[in-house]
Amino acid sequence: MKLNTIVKYHLLIALILGLWIVAFLIIIAPFDIATVSLRNRLSMMPGYGVIFCLSYLVVFKLESLLSNKIPLNGWKREFLVVSSLFTITFFPAYIYYTSDFIQGEYNIGKFFTSIYVPVFCLILPVLVLLRWLVHKLLQNQDTWVTLGKAKYDKMRILLSNLVFIRAADNYLEINYLEGQLLRQKLIRYTLKDIKQDIPSLVQTHRCYLMNFAHFISWNNKNSIRLTLSQIPVSDTFRNSLHVLDKSHHK
Repeated sequence: MKLNTIVKYHLLIALILGLWIVAFLIIIAPFDIATVSLRNRLSMMPGYGVIFCLSYLVVFKLESLLSNKIPLNGWKREFLVVSSLFTITFFPAYIYYTSDFIQGEYNIGKFFTSIYVPVFCLILPVLVLLRWLVHKLLQNQDTWVTLGKAKYDKMRILLSNLVFIRAADNYLEINYLEGQLLRQKLIRYTLKDIKQDIPSLVQTHRCYLMNFAHFISWNNKNSIRLTLSQIPVSDTFRNSLHVLDKSHHK
């Protein structure tokens, strides 16, 4: 399966975080690692890199799944990501530290205060910087997306041209801009699949996803205006859409 640009960027973040922590532990050899030979450090420390790498991918997946239900932006979203990574990574890291392979001697409290917190503080600036760069890159480039699975039932468009998507039986109606006109195309696909492919899309109704970049205004509590169109808003998604609208205009 071809990975979309957003996923590729976050895979790169995960890889850089893993390599950064491994390089630090091997080269600097802080804490009780200083007594371990270089040869053993080369075999033991990559495990921590794998743990941080996989933990970030788990956090990214959770962030994508919750993006429509908890539409946080800016520092609130980043705080949620950082705190989730801090929590999710800790226990796998401690289990690895106390395993027969590492044979760490610190109890869980001392490991947390003397090793885990200092190391996490070390990767925090790198994490924040990488996510900021990715945010800027995604803002400044027009991403191509491929929709559909079947060989003869695909379409490739610029994300900026995608206005909204409506589920219709076993098909999706893709509403997109072509010049100054709004066009439609039916493809065999599901809302679930397309939400995984393009997590930035916002759900407004059981059958509708929209590109928030085309949001214009509210018609009333049950519908909104988009570029050259309007779509319904259901009770389930109204509050989250109001929150997203307010955060966008701050």
